[in-house]
Amino acid sequence: MKKLILTILACFLIVSVAFAGSQQTSSTLASTMITTVRYYLDEATADFWSDAELLVYLNQGIIEIVGMTKCIEGTESVTLLANTVEYSITGPYIDVTSVVYNDANGNKVGLTKKNPTAIGHSRDNIPAWWYEWSGKVGIFPSLPLITDAGLAIGSTTTAVSTVALSYIINNKIYSKAAVAAGTAPGNDIIPTGTYGAVAFDIGGDGTITAVEAYSNAAGYSSAALSVVGLPPVNDGRVRLGYVTATKSDGAFTFGTTALNAANSTVAYTDSAPTATVYFVSKPTAIASSGTVPTPAVYDKALIYYVVAQAHMKQRQAATATAFMTRYQAEIDRYRQDLVDQSQRAEEPVR
Repeated sequence: MKKLILTILACFLIVSVAFAGSQQTSSTLASTMITTVRYYLDEATADFWSDAELLVYLNQGIIEIVGMTKCIEGTESVTLLANTVEYSITGPYIDVTSVVYNDANGNKVGLTKKNPTAIGHSRDNIPAWWYEWSGKVGIFPSLPLITDAGLAIGSTTTAVSTVALSYIINNKIYSKAAVAAGTAPGNDIIPTGTYGAVAFDIGGDGTITAVEAYSNAAGYSSAALSVVGLPPVNDGRVRLGYVTATKSDGAFTFGTTALNAANSTVAYTDSAPTATVYFVSKPTAIASSGTVPTPAVYDKALIYYVVAQAHMKQRQAATATAFMTRYQAEIDRYRQDLVDQSQRAEEPVR
């Protein structure tokens, strides 16, 4: 009999709905939801079903709903390493949905999902595919090298030095000798107490050029904002990194003010390729005093799920199946009312 009940319920659980929810997280306490569940079970106080037991069903339902609807999503940035294919995913997750490769120039490329057995030899020097296996994401082909320019103050203290390095442009590998004296960082004047930034790009001919942020002359309120102000990289060039600078007792003039001048703060950042992993997050189990993490629109569905699981304990197959039907209908109703409607609204008017 138990096997029959599980088989019937499985028919409802194998139906997968692929859409993401962006509605506000439910503010319902787990204890409040359990009280509502007891209303459907006609058991106001714990007797046949304990609160702890219903809480287990509630947490199971939360994971079921998140897995079906992808309503709680997360991302994780992975710093890529040379000749390395697999990277651990540290965040708790249910499923990886996509991976985006971010090159040193800031360009983003969505990678194609493949089965690990489909990965083989490749002559490409940039990633094109990804796979997920045993808590790790594979990114292939692996990068043959990671450009590390080692940006620092040069022997000419107003310039930025670079170490010997290799880099890739259009799938071809180039090399560049160290520049100990440094490359001049332009000539922008950064107002007192504000920040400015300058990037360093290299081409196939080995020439390093400085590229200054758009509004250095006006100054930025933070180093992070000055980096945002840097122009994009031109085709056929690679961004080695960037430098941010500020001076508290006067203007900081790139190319004139020493990078180690008193009352100056100068930071050096080497560019590095990364991958952004997008996944369906696995919610942490909540206590009875905790708040349900799924969107409020799924509250009723979650209640029906818990009631169905509770009736399974009594081997009431018909009642359990009826509530699982209601549960699935709530999931489908949300898809039809909100997701499908929004897709239709984007269709052009004829």
